[in-house]
Amino acid sequence: MKRITLRGILRELKRLMRKAGDPYTRLSPKIRHNRGRWQQSTQEAEFQFHKEDQWRPSPDFMAQTSRLFAYFGFSPDAYKGKTIIDLGAGSKLRTKYFRGARIIAIEPLAERFMKEIEWCNLCDAERVYSAPAEERIEECISTADLVISINVLDHCYDFERIVENITAYL
Repeated sequence: MKRITLRGILRELKRLMRKAGDPYTRLSPKIRHNRGRWQQSTQEAEFQFHKEDQWRPSPDFMAQTSRLFAYFGFSPDAYKGKTIIDLGAGSKLRTKYFRGARIIAIEPLAERFMKEIEWCNLCDAERVYSAPAEERIEECISTADLVISINVLDHCYDFERIVENITAYL
């Protein structure tokens, strides 16, 4: 059996992106960016996007989430009694789809979302960490049965660190 390593996964990902002609790979082959710039330029815009969003508070958000998870073969009871880390959870927990699961939310804007967005449901998670995905949460190491990260990796500043953290959480 071939041993899978983080370095191998990253090498294969870069190869596939080059093969697909991904413009970001051609323009910027690095997958690490300045954290300060990330916080200043993108996180405020991300917060405003969530605050003004009309879709997440609507019933259609969870209906679409249910279709998405079902498409990928997940059933609502698949993780009953198990721990799911919602990495980059956003302002509304998609992982509430999984009935009876213990949800841990890691979201850099969690504190602001919970304080300033009325319909935010991050408080429904068993634990909430207001931290970027790149920041390893020691209490989460070796605790997760599943890590979900939807529409997150393209919003981050250090892809390799995130993959390392996901591996540590599982």
